[in-house]
Amino acid sequence: MIRVGINGFGRIGRMVLRIALQSKNIQIVHINDINTSVPNLAYLLKYDSIYGVLNSSVDTKNKEIIIDGEFINVSHNSDITKVDWRKSMVDVVVESSGVVSNHNTANGLINLGVKKVVITHSSEVVDKTIVYGVNEASYDHKNDNVLSSSICDTNAVAPLLKLVNDNFTIMSGNVTTLHPWLGYQNLSDGPCRSFAYPGELYENFSLGRASTESMLPKTTSCVSAAMHVVPELEGKLISMSFRTPTPIVSSAILTLQLNKKITKESFGLLLSEKISLQKKKIFSMNEEPLISKDFLRNDYSVIIDHRWTEVDISNNIRFVLWYDNEWGYSSRVVDLVRMIGL
Repeated sequence: MIRVGINGFGRIGRMVLRIALQSKNIQIVHINDINTSVPNLAYLLKYDSIYGVLNSSVDTKNKEIIIDGEFINVSHNSDITKVDWRKSMVDVVVESSGVVSNHNTANGLINLGVKKVVITHSSEVVDKTIVYGVNEASYDHKNDNVLSSSICDTNAVAPLLKLVNDNFTIMSGNVTTLHPWLGYQNLSDGPCRSFAYPGELYENFSLGRASTESMLPKTTSCVSAAMHVVPELEGKLISMSFRTPTPIVSSAILTLQLNKKITKESFGLLLSEKISLQKKKIFSMNEEPLISKDFLRNDYSVIIDHRWTEVDISNNIRFVLWYDNEWGYSSRVVDLVRMIGL
């Protein structure tokens, strides 16, 4: 049994716990969050506006959350290194607070008895970034102790980039992501406060506009994060993003120029073969007239909507992708915990 601690019990932290409850070899034993109300943390786990009511009993007692009779220790420290993970005999810590200072000091947990750390964000200060469908085979159990699971967009985009580049070399390309609103955004116009750097405001003033009223153009780290696992594409891709007035399920549009001829049919055959051989839920393909909500709670990293795959005479190919930016991504985080914790 892998004993797991979660640092930061927000959207990703709670989804990791929900998914881990379905695993026979992972046990969540400690939660650390700056929210000092244990009943509120339990309430947010039990009742979710996106994924519904958790099909488990959830109770609290003092500084513990009790799920189906299993006790989880709860603490409230803003510094990941000040948490007594050893008390709960934690093997793997999932750092999902999104706070950069916690990313930067997470390696200190190894000296405090934690065996492995997974940072649910792109980070420069890790032993390795692992994206399933790209480089999970490169994991070194002896030397890779602090790992990044990258970001949701990269978990969707990077496997496709890898698949295409391995079979049809990518010369250049464009990536545009359409990402639902996030918790730091506003319901009404105002300044936009950073989660990553508590106390700071984003200089991109448009991010402070009402998130439910407009699509908000912004930069994205999708491509730069992908370069950690597909460095051969460095400098070949440009990207941008739109925050959309929807609560869940992301999409991405990729247009890639290749070095040789490709057809929609040949790519469809390649993808179907890849899907038939894969051991994890990385690729899926859709050809039905579906919309974003239809992919809610889909646990694949990326669903390629093959209805929209098109090729022109200059060897440019366009892909449209779907991915549940919380459930799909958190499913890969749990896969990573399982791989490194065993």
